[in-house]
Amino acid sequence: MPVDNKFSQLNRKAYNQMASRYFGERGQLRSDVYVRRFEGVLPRQAMVLDVGCGAGVPVDDYLIKKGHLVTGIDISETQIQLARKNCPRGAYFVRDLLSLKDREFQVDGIICVYTLFHLPKENHLDLLRLFSSFLSVGGKLLISMGVDDFEGEHELHGERVWSSHYDANRNRELVQMAGFELLMDKVDRTGNEEHLFVLASKM
Repeated sequence: MPVDNKFSQLNRKAYNQMASRYFGERGQLRSDVYVRRFEGVLPRQAMVLDVGCGAGVPVDDYLIKKGHLVTGIDISETQIQLARKNCPRGAYFVRDLLSLKDREFQVDGIICVYTLFHLPKENHLDLLRLFSSFLSVGGKLLISMGVDDFEGEHELHGERVWSSHYDANRNRELVQMAGFELLMDKVDRTGNEEHLFVLASKM
């Protein structure tokens, strides 16, 4: 899968420029209820990969306080700098998701919120299968996805970003096709946005 294409460049630039604004308003998206549910099905001192970790708050700081070991990756250099400051006990790296390799990580859980839809939807199934390769049987995935079919540029916190996603039913199918059992799926409408949240277990 290609790296440093035009949408990756656009999104990297946007998230670098909006980093402080996004961090300041991140709490409007009430993902905490789903993160708590994800944390509740993890083993003690789980190794967790946060894909699209942003500034590390409010997800990674919560997981770390619960005793888990967190590694975060994000395309934005500025977001990673904030994450390292906000969560010094985590490990953070600048990565484009399209550069990830099969079995590159071995973790107990993966969280990927507000991230997957910034990549081409034709790559989503491959990425979900890649996530599966990072997990043993029974490993847990929490992911947010789109609720309708869309592809194109739009505004986010005053910057232009690029997104691409299928509708909610297709997204549920993709998670199952990647080898996961659905434990929860819910359309969330907080923060004037709509996202499908899926909690799943690798079969």
